[in-house]
Amino acid sequence: MVYLSSVDIEPVKQDLRTRGFCVDDGQPTVARGGSMEMIEPDAPLEVVPTANSRPLTVISAIANAVDSGRAPLLVVDKHDRSAVDALLSEPFALADRRDGFRRFYTIEHRIQLADDSFGCIATDEHLWWTESSSRQENSPQLHLMAGDRPVVVLNTVEDLACPAPSPTTFPNRYARGEDGRFVLYDRTGAIGTYAGVSAMRSDGIKPVPAPLVPEDHLDPQSRLLQATLLATVDGETVQYTTTAHS
Repeated sequence: MVYLSSVDIEPVKQDLRTRGFCVDDGQPTVARGGSMEMIEPDAPLEVVPTANSRPLTVISAIANAVDSGRAPLLVVDKHDRSAVDALLSEPFALADRRDGFRRFYTIEHRIQLADDSFGCIATDEHLWWTESSSRQENSPQLHLMAGDRPVVVLNTVEDLACPAPSPTTFPNRYARGEDGRFVLYDRTGAIGTYAGVSAMRSDGIKPVPAPLVPEDHLDPQSRLLQATLLATVDGETVQYTTTAHS
């Protein structure tokens, strides 16, 4: 996989070579055979320049390395460092965890429904996802919140996975019509048309963002996941830190 990033990984590659690693300059860059106290000695490293600090970008980079059997070494711009640290510290890949329930980051993906339309909601409030209590003790509900009020309640996180949610899951949905314009629906039928998403937003209609559910991307028990390192270049020095998740 080719990563598009302005982060310079050359200082990291040179530093790894001084530590005894053999660095392959291919795509991706892989370092093998050296030693570093913070990682397991037999784990090859995949050196990944992170394009930005958005949660999906970072988690996808980690997943790609782990799926290839390598420990991720994320090279992070100093301006993104605090955001990436927060994402990968406890609670790992979660916006928050309180009383055993998780609050999820939202990502750029939209939620496609069973009729190929996309969920949306008329609201001025910030949309976010959280788990909450349910009658099934081991299966918390998933709540879509608008500000501090739930607007959609799903039985479990899995209700957003295959099969796709029904067209009536959300108060509104939109789809592109034959003329190229977006048609807005409520649960009874079409109620308006828009030139595009920007026009919808201007009218107070927000596409529903998908939640980033960590286990959809990563095995939380993976040995390689737990070996993830961050690297930041500070002048001529490369600083490494481990991620604080378990």
